Order: sequence, then C-alpha cells, then structure tokens
Amino acid sequence: MTPYAVSVSGIAFGYALIRYDLFEFVPATRALGRDAVIDNMLDAVLIVDSHHRIVETNPIAERVFDLDREEVLGTPLDILFEDVSVPSPGETVELTVSRGNRTFEMTASPLADWRDRTVGQVLVFRDVTERTLREQRLSVLNRVLRHNLRNQLTIVQGQAEVLAERLTMPERQLAEDIQQAATTLVNVGQKARIIDQVVDTKTTLVEVDAVEIIDSAVAEYRESGVTIRTDLPDELVLTSAHTGLVDLIVENLVENAIEHNDSEDPLVEVTLRQADDGRQAVLVVADNGPVIPDAELAAIDAAVETPLQHSSSLGLWTVSWCVKRLGGRLTFETSEHGGNRIEVSMPIESVWGPGIDRSDISPSRADR
Repeated sequence: MTPYAVSVSGIAFGYALIRYDLFEFVPATRALGRDAVIDNMLDAVLIVDSHHRIVETNPIAERVFDLDREEVLGTPLDILFEDVSVPSPGETVELTVSRGNRTFEMTASPLADWRDRTVGQVLVFRDVTERTLREQRLSVLNRVLRHNLRNQLTIVQGQAEVLAERLTMPERQLAEDIQQAATTLVNVGQKARIIDQVVDTKTTLVEVDAVEIIDSAVAEYRESGVTIRTDLPDELVLTSAHTGLVDLIVENLVENAIEHNDSEDPLVEVTLRQADDGRQAVLVVADNGPVIPDAELAAIDAAVETPLQHSSSLGLWTVSWCVKRLGGRLTFETSEHGGNRIEVSMPIESVWGPGIDRSDISPSRADR
C-alpha cells in the first residue's frame, strides 16, 4: 500500500469513527477512555457498588483522602466517611474531612451495567473549601457593614434634619445636602440587602407574569413627568428561577432609564415580545438620556471591576446578575433617540413552565 493510500485510509477510518460512532463497537477503547477521564479528573472520584462498598478510586481521591487503593477496595463508604449518606442523583452534600480540614461537595451519578441495571454509583468530590470560606466572609462582612452603616447613617439623617430646621440659608442647604446624601446611602444599603436575598438565594421555579411586573414598575413613574411608552402583550407568563429576579431586572432598568435621564423631554420605551425563533423572551428598555460610559459597560461585560473599569451603578450589576441566574443574555446599544437601548434576552426553554403553549402569545398592545 502506498503512503498516499495509507493517508486516504486513515482519513476514511477517522471519518468513520466520527460519522458512525465506531467507538461503540470497540469496548476496549471505550473502557480505556473512561479510565483516562477518571484518572485525569481534577476532582476526587470514588466508585461504589450497590452496597456502597468502594470498588475503584482515582489518584486525586487517594491523595486528598490519604487512601491506599489496595487497602480501601471493598471498604464500606460509611467507614471512610462517618455520618455521610450518599446523595440521590442530582443532589449534593457537603462533608468535612479531618486531613487538612477541607470541605468537599459530593455528587452521585448512577452506574449501570449492559442491561441498564443500576449496579453502583460514581461519587465525585469537589473541594469547595475556598468557596465556602469566601461565602462566609462575605456574609459576615455584608451583615456587619449593613448593620453599622444603617445605624450610623440613621443618626446622620436625624441630626441633619434637625440642623436644617434650625438653620437659615445658606447653612440650611448644607444640612439638607448632608441629609440627602445619608438618605441615598441608606437606600443603597437597603437595595443591596434585597439583591443579596434574591440573587444569592437557592430557589425553585415559579410562574410570573412579566407584563404585570412591567406595569407595576412603570406605574411608579407615571406622574414623574417622564414620557413612558410601552409595547407589551396582554400576558406573558414566564417560569423564572425566582419571582424577584424578573422584578429586579425590570425595576432597575426602568429606574435607571428614568432617574438618570436629564433630557428636557425625557422619554423611556419598554417593550416585551417573543423572539421570532420562538425560543427567546425579549425585554427592551430604551431612553433618550445620557449614554452609559464605556468604562462601566466594560466592567459589567468583564464581570469584574478594576480602577480603570468600574461601574457606579449598582442597578446595572443587579440586572447582569439576575440575567445570568435566568440563563439569559444582556446587550447594550445606542437607542434611536441617542440614549441607551438595553436588551434582555431570556431562553424560553428555561423560563417557561411545563404545559404552557409557547406559541400562544396575545397580540401586543401599544401605549397602554
């Protein structure tokens, strides 16, 4: 066979492996592949039989749990880890081991034989020590800062109010400025508490009507002197990870568009629709106010703040976090009015509940 023929044969065989999944017909390759994956995983792996006896380990598990593979095979799992039960598939449990006082998140996946009978489980242990400590630090710092700031700023508010009543201009204006600044900081603290409760809370799926949420958010500003135009369906029910996520997205986008709009004739447009592909729910908030600085958008896009790239708007961060929790996408553009056009696209597969006809969307209604 010529080198050319060998080359062609190799290409043809490689194509056959991919096109016709010939790995399925090579048990040794499949077994070697599985072994290689387990051995090279960065997480610790233990395989147990139906009686929860250890039948296989990977090198990471042997190192972090200080195991001798030959000695541990056949050992019941509860001897290795006391008071720890194997989680159901899809569930996780956390355990702390004595060596190094590390915390691991354990997940279990069923292991089936060729007849599709469950004969054991694959247990994966992910080291979450740093994540757990970071969450604890943030929890303590958030609680202490919010409590102390709220108490001290309440005092500042009260004293500034007293001074404003007793003083005359121009000193009164100074006291009123102090009072306003303190009030703003108190409101930021309250908003941060709400964000922490909603965004970082594990939640279950619930149905929400996005139209009702938008109507409620817009109603607060109907008397603000801002022209608000809406183009919404009569109803658009979403299955969100949490009612508060959709609320926070809408409230912060509408609030930012209105409160930061310094135009002589401020305008805000809010639209909600189903995308043409039938798989996306699209919310758009557009205005004619000042364009959001590129540095702020860069910080949101990079999901990290630096001295040169940072966002002064807690609202934008809130929207970004909520959209990510919903599995959506957030984009910023310049509106046709010269201001901002912010679009939130949420995948319908993750937001629509079972049994809802996704094609049954009511005709839109303009300027309600």
